[in-house]
Amino acid sequence: MKAAVCLYDGFCNFEFSVLLESLALADCQIDYIAKTLKPVRAEEGFLALGEYTWGTICAEDYDVLVLTGIGAKDDSSDWILADEELLSLIRSFDKAGKLIAAISCAPMILVNAGIMKERRYVASVDRECFMAGGACTSVELSAGQMKGLLDMKEQKKHPELHGYVQDGNVITANGWWFREWAMAVCKALQLPFYPKSFGLETEEAEEE
Repeated sequence: MKAAVCLYDGFCNFEFSVLLESLALADCQIDYIAKTLKPVRAEEGFLALGEYTWGTICAEDYDVLVLTGIGAKDDSSDWILADEELLSLIRSFDKAGKLIAAISCAPMILVNAGIMKERRYVASVDRECFMAGGACTSVELSAGQMKGLLDMKEQKKHPELHGYVQDGNVITANGWWFREWAMAVCKALQLPFYPKSFGLETEEAEEE
């Protein structure tokens, strides 16, 4: 089992921390990939270093692509939403039928990559931010492009989702539900997951 985990300036560590720990416990090989091999600073302030660049890895070599949210204090990381190397990598994983796991605002990168047109998904955003005149300056998305989105307002109407949605080979989640998202990703990869280790009480935990 092999995972490609994207790093970029402002990446939110806590949102994929449970997933990374679970992958490590399952002896999954985790490769950290980035735009360049220069250090990037996490939302939490520490520096991280990618091992490979987005343009040099092959989707066929991996089982899952992981993208966490972006928590930069300004819009300095918005370029990630429109980076063609990253968008191309996402498309290649989708074309190969590989699992793609994105949390918080990262599902919007998948939208801009063009792979979410017929999929339902959640994200920790308000759709207005990405429409004309919205707060996001690097990309503008139409209502049609976001037709499958359940944004922060709409998610309140669907408590049964528990903050995440799986549609085909794509699993997306609200950042608050990072534990449930990690569990869903591990389940999709047929890897063990230990809910009680992360303070998670679910029906799945009772079955463990």
